Amino acid sequence: GETLSRRARPPQIYYSKIYPKFAAEVKAFEAKDAALAKTFQKRYEVWLALHSLMYYQDQKHAEDKGDGPDIDEPTALRLEHGERARLAVLATLMAKREVQGALPGADDDES
Repeated sequence: GETLSRRARPPQIYYSKIYPKFAAEVKAFEAKDAALAKTFQKRYEVWLALHSLMYYQDQKHAEDKGDGPDIDEPTALRLEHGERARLAVLATLMAKREVQGALPGADDDES
């Protein structure tokens, strides 16, 4: 198959509303207030976009420098999928913390 040198692709920023961590947080915020759920979703989108763009920039930089081993297409896709999953976890945590931090008594509720 074709060999890739960690080829940086233009970022495709998308997410699944059924991703379990995201869906659970939306549901929890909806139980408190629909506006909180909306705020969480927007903050999640911002964090996901930010980290996706940073990931793309890192890939592009490595490609420009010729760094990294040559890897085949299936391996490159598997690695990218794993990185996207890590980004989604991080985006969920950051968005949740931001929304909870904006709530009255937030220091008391660290769940």
